[in-house]
Amino acid sequence: MVYFQSFPGIDKLNIKTDSQFTINCITKWVNGWIKNNWKLKSGELVKNKDDLEKLIAVSKNVLIKWVSVSIRKWYFSCTGNFANLIQLYQT
Repeated sequence: MVYFQSFPGIDKLNIKTDSQFTINCITKWVNGWIKNNWKLKSGELVKNKDDLEKLIAVSKNVLIKWVSVSIRKWYFSCTGNFANLIQLYQT
C-alpha cells in the first residue's frame, strides 16, 4: 500500500504505481466500500482499510492523478536522487 505524508504547497500530485489493484481501490471501489460500511459484496471486511483511510485523509486537498507504470520502467527512470523522486510525482 502507498504511504505518504502531505507536503505543504502541493495541491496536484501524480502517483505512479505498478499496482493496478491500488489504483482500482482508490479510484473505483473505495466509495462503494465506505457506503457499505467497509465491507465487500461477499460480506467480508475490506483489507487495508486503515491504509485507504489514511490515503483519503491526506489527499483531501490534493488533486491526485493515478498513473499505472511498469515497475521496470519506473525503476530505470529514477536515478536514486530524492529530489528526482519528488519531481517524478509532483505535477
